[in-house]
Amino acid sequence: MYKSQNRFMFSLVIAILFGLSITFFAFQNAVGVPIVLGSFFLQSIPLYLVVIVSMLAGIFMAWFISAIEGMSHFMSLRKKDSVINQDKKEIIALRQKIATLQTENSSLHTHNRDVVVEKKTEIVDVNDPEYKPSLFQRIFPSSSRRYSKEI
Repeated sequence: MYKSQNRFMFSLVIAILFGLSITFFAFQNAVGVPIVLGSFFLQSIPLYLVVIVSMLAGIFMAWFISAIEGMSHFMSLRKKDSVINQDKKEIIALRQKIATLQTENSSLHTHNRDVVVEKKTEIVDVNDPEYKPSLFQRIFPSSSRRYSKEI
């Protein structure tokens, strides 16, 4: 509550200073000025009134342009929020799919079947002209001259 009172007091002081500056400006520039608006001719309008109305028109135009830009930013942020929400839904769906796949994977591991691989060996005659021993067999020959070859 203390901060809101400080803000209010600060705003009040700024408003009073602004009002005093406009009053001082008005006393200094009380001269009448003719104004032509298209076909209208206004004679003897005080100069301070012309300046203050012009300033207020500029402030209003700046506020209006800022409001339009703010709406544009709001719409683009809203579109991005909808994309983010859609992506969050997709992430949740993918996480659920991952969870179901993990449960299926764990159930498959529990029902894993042992695969038996039979190795067939064939006795190869070294004297056969088509036989070519491997590098390992050349380096470490066995005492017998017969080798077995896996098929």
